[in-house]
Amino acid sequence: MLCYTTPTAQVVRLSAVFPIKAATPTEMMEEPWAKEFRVYVGQSNGREEGTSVTCDQVASKDAEKDKADALRKQGHQVIETGWTYAGG
Repeated sequence: MLCYTTPTAQVVRLSAVFPIKAATPTEMMEEPWAKEFRVYVGQSNGREEGTSVTCDQVASKDAEKDKADALRKQGHQVIETGWTYAGG
């Protein structure tokens, strides 16, 4: 998995790529990793409300670098947090 904040914002924060155990359909809908990343970002930038987080299933460890490069090419400031989901 790879999580990131709103990709239309000027500053986008990325998690590291992290594994999740085989998740149940309910877990996949609720995305506890997205909630935890939103809390982490909120604590680090001082506002949790309004922070949108998207998480994608990715196939490789290079996905973080690829996403960061793509966002930078679009003119975004990218902060690679190194955060990973502890429950995974």
